[in-house]
Amino acid sequence: MAKNELYARLGLSETASDKEIQDAYQRLVADCDSTSERYSYLTEAYDILSDVEKRAYYDIRGKKPSVKRRKGSGTGHSAKIEKIRFILNSIFMIGAIVTAILFILYLSDKNPNPFYWACSISLTIKVIEYILRLVP
Repeated sequence: MAKNELYARLGLSETASDKEIQDAYQRLVADCDSTSERYSYLTEAYDILSDVEKRAYYDIRGKKPSVKRRKGSGTGHSAKIEKIRFILNSIFMIGAIVTAILFILYLSDKNPNPFYWACSISLTIKVIEYILRLVP
């Protein structure tokens, strides 16, 4: 696949905005039958270029991104990582709520220690979660 093939399908340049991609797709698909090969050809290009992550992958690598498995359908290591990330995100959200409550209490109190502890714990959890995103 040529590097600019998906853009050429929609008649766009690599610098096209999301709105331009959507407009071009709608304009071109309006003339096609939904069962035609041209329709699936245009829809494939739109599917990749309208998704930020897929488009970035295509722009960098020059090829279509591989199909990813749905969350929770993985087995072994990746499923465990997803569960850990979900738990850490949940803990982070709880920590953010606690931090907000402690901040409100801090405004009326002169002892900032609980607020600082809550902030540091929440930040640590989020950093760990982001590190786990790097694990395949």
